[in-house]
Amino acid sequence: MGKFDRFNELHGLINQAMELVVRARSGEINNNEALDGIWELLVSLDYELQLIEREHRESLIHKLLLRRIVLVKN
Repeated sequence: MGKFDRFNELHGLINQAMELVVRARSGEINNNEALDGIWELLVSLDYELQLIEREHRESLIHKLLLRRIVLVKN
């Protein structure tokens, strides 16, 4: 998944949470239903952010290892 695809997915999760707030405030759904939905979205958001953090960390480690290999060869 590309960087922008991932950001779009995160943005979509945030938009869904905001929509639940609006629906609860307008009385379309009850507050408990909205809180349950927001909780699920927050869990998904947390998971996606952890994946991004892990991929970023692995990318940095990979770059550092490549630099070390280049320095050793020279």
